[in-house]
Amino acid sequence: MKTWITIGAATILLGGISACGAGSDAPDGIAPETSDGGDDQSLCSRACTKVTACAQRLFQAEYAVEPCEEQCGRELAGTGYLDPEVARIAFGYKSRLPDDSSCERDFDAVDEIVENDYRELSRKSVIDECEVAYRDSGCATGAPAAVRLGCFATYVKLAPRYRASTEACGYPTGACGDFQECLDSNTFPAETGGGNPWYGRDFGGAM
Repeated sequence: MKTWITIGAATILLGGISACGAGSDAPDGIAPETSDGGDDQSLCSRACTKVTACAQRLFQAEYAVEPCEEQCGRELAGTGYLDPEVARIAFGYKSRLPDDSSCERDFDAVDEIVENDYRELSRKSVIDECEVAYRDSGCATGAPAAVRLGCFATYVKLAPRYRASTEACGYPTGACGDFQECLDSNTFPAETGGGNPWYGRDFGGAM
C-alpha cells in the first residue's frame, strides 16, 4: 500500500522510495560521485549526453543536448535552481546513466543523493536536525527515509536564494499547524517544481 505524506513543499510517496537506504551503495550502474575529476564543461557534456539519450527513449522525442549543458553550467556555477553541491553530485550520477532503458529508473530525480551518500553533503547536519525535529514534534509520521527525503527537498536541495524563505520557518515543533502554514505561504518558485529545468528547458514539464 502506498501512502503520501507532505513535509514542507515535498510530497513523498512512501513505498515508492528505492530499497537502498541512506549510506548504501548507489543503484546498479550508477556510481556515487562527489567530484567529477574533470572540468565543469566536461561533466555537463557527459551528463547531458546521457540525460538527453535517456529522455529520447523515455518520451519518444528529440531533445538537444545544448540547453541541458547550458543549464548544467548554471547549476554548477551556483546561478541555477539547485544547491551547487547537490548539482555537482547529481550531474555526476547522470554522467553514469546506463545506455539502455534502465536509465529511466534514475532519470528525473536528484533524490538518490539522500538514499546513497547524503552523509557527504556539507549540510548533512541540517537534514539530521530536521529529521529529529519532525520525529520529536510528531508533525510527520512514516518511514525515516521519507522524512529525510522531505528534509533534503525543503532545506538543502535548492539554491540558497530559493530555500531562504522556508529556512526562515525553522524546524517543526509541537505547533505543527503553524509550522505547516509558514511553509505553505513560502512555497518554492513554480519553475523549480516538476519541470526540473536543470535538465534543459527544452524538456519542459515532461520532466
